[in-house]
Amino acid sequence: MVVFEMIKRNKIIESGIGYTIGNFLVKGVVFLSIPIFTRLMNPAEFGQFSIFMSYASILVILLGLCLQNTIKNAFYEFRGELENYIKNIILLNIALLFLCLFILSIGRKIITFAFGFDFIILVMMLMEAFSLSIISIYNIYLTISYEYKKYIYISGMNGFLSIALSLYFIYNGVFSQSYVSRIFGTVIPALAISFYLIYFFWSKEKYYFKYAYFHFALSFSVPLVIHGLSTIVLGQIDTLMLQRFIGNKATGLFTFALTFNTIFLIISNSLNNSWGSWVFEKLDKKDYTQIQQKSRVYFLLMLLICTCVMLFIPELTILLSTREYIDSIWMSIPLTLSSYFAFLYSSVIHVEYFYKKTSYIALSSCGAAIVNFLLAYLLIPHIGKFVAAYIHLLSYICYFLFHLICVQKIVKVFNVKITLLYSGLGIVMMFISLFLVNYLCIRILVLILLLSYIFYKIKIKRKDVFSYERV
Repeated sequence: MVVFEMIKRNKIIESGIGYTIGNFLVKGVVFLSIPIFTRLMNPAEFGQFSIFMSYASILVILLGLCLQNTIKNAFYEFRGELENYIKNIILLNIALLFLCLFILSIGRKIITFAFGFDFIILVMMLMEAFSLSIISIYNIYLTISYEYKKYIYISGMNGFLSIALSLYFIYNGVFSQSYVSRIFGTVIPALAISFYLIYFFWSKEKYYFKYAYFHFALSFSVPLVIHGLSTIVLGQIDTLMLQRFIGNKATGLFTFALTFNTIFLIISNSLNNSWGSWVFEKLDKKDYTQIQQKSRVYFLLMLLICTCVMLFIPELTILLSTREYIDSIWMSIPLTLSSYFAFLYSSVIHVEYFYKKTSYIALSSCGAAIVNFLLAYLLIPHIGKFVAAYIHLLSYICYFLFHLICVQKIVKVFNVKITLLYSGLGIVMMFISLFLVNYLCIRILVLILLLSYIFYKIKIKRKDVFSYERV
């Protein structure tokens, strides 16, 4: 009862738990739909849809300009004017959408050839990017007032409707190709929700133009656009290179292998919201010791979760797919470890945000993206599809290390030696998982030994690790 009363009194804890549960429910349903779509779509079709989503995720950055990341700052910069500020940045998004549609229309032949999709698919791609940008703005708006229930509702509705409509289109043969049905089933619900959200903001109060809004938004977001594009390149360039040099089947295998990251990222991304707020609070108080102590345990526990996923990827692959996807096991294990380095990066980057070092963020992310692009371009055509997973992993290691170096230049709040030790341990566990793919009993034994050691260490220091600090 005491715990429940504490949660009710603290909006940060309550919303953090709410976001975590919501993400598990929403993304869990999407994850559980994978076995359905892998049986309705062959690897080539699965690859085509993943390429569509890869391009759409890039266009989200260009259409949205990362303007959603300015909303929290605008809340304090323009007190009492937040709704009107959001209306202005939505208008900017709409203007950019029409500009992109105009460019697509006049350069139709060249652009369709370059992207490898029909004109109507490219239009849907722009609509998907626009919709996701509007939904992101609304979600950030909700975090200011801790309205996690509305976030769960919108995200859940989008996820459920996209799955249901995609299955309806595929089963009824509305489109001749399954991946086209999946695309339309995904875009239509998102677009309908974005129109509703635009109406939601416009119905609040009278609109008025203010130049200061645009100046503030663009000056703050430009470095973050570079960061956002670099992040997308890191996440998608291997997929695009595989399609270009190897083919759609290899792309489908790689994309399916990436789905296991979802298991880890659902947990890490949800916890990162609470971790980020806590880090900001400690940085404000200059309580660097607390950050260093808690990060050691936090990073170790997340490594344990990542290791559990890596050790049982063969069984998860069999459960979630058909024999056509069995080769993806050799990609899934290094790709899952890459999600751990993505988690490490997202945990240390809060220091850069707190001290407003957006140029550091942009340079570090851009550097890692360049490494990814060069390695993918040089190695995938000559070595084949499996090297893409290791390029992806190496790129995320660089991504984390570049940001860690920048953070250490700002303020030394993390134990670098311990963090690098955990990173090395993760790489060792990856090779163990690969070596023991065909030996389930030994993998279970390895996990038991690892769990025993970690819980023994936590038990020794439990008073320090789990000490409760009143917020």
